[in-house]
Amino acid sequence: MGAIDENTNLADYIVNSPFTIDEFKDFQVPPGGALWQAEAAQGSHDDCLFAAAIACHVEKTILYGETEPLSEKRRRLAEEAARKQAIAARVNARVDFQNSDWTADEVSSGEDQPPPWENFSAEEEKEWM
Repeated sequence: MGAIDENTNLADYIVNSPFTIDEFKDFQVPPGGALWQAEAAQGSHDDCLFAAAIACHVEKTILYGETEPLSEKRRRLAEEAARKQAIAARVNARVDFQNSDWTADEVSSGEDQPPPWENFSAEEEKEWM
């Protein structure tokens, strides 16, 4: 309709239906109204026009948009949030032999040792996170 394909120099969407073309002609914005108030003229229809708009939206979404199902995305985001909360809780928690990789002797020795996660390699950090 308005976008041109860079590879073919053809319109992305071509309307061949005379019904849809007629609906485009009858689609109007009320005088003094905003664009979002556009509708079919009195006694006309806009079903084919909206079906075409939905088709364009779906095509763009499939081509350029999200490919992950919404339920999977929500599950993944919830898991990430829970993981971040668990990490934040560990960072603020008291470090002792019960919640770290240190032994009781290392903790009670009084030496100022960095937390075990500061000495992780990138690979170990991924496993721990």
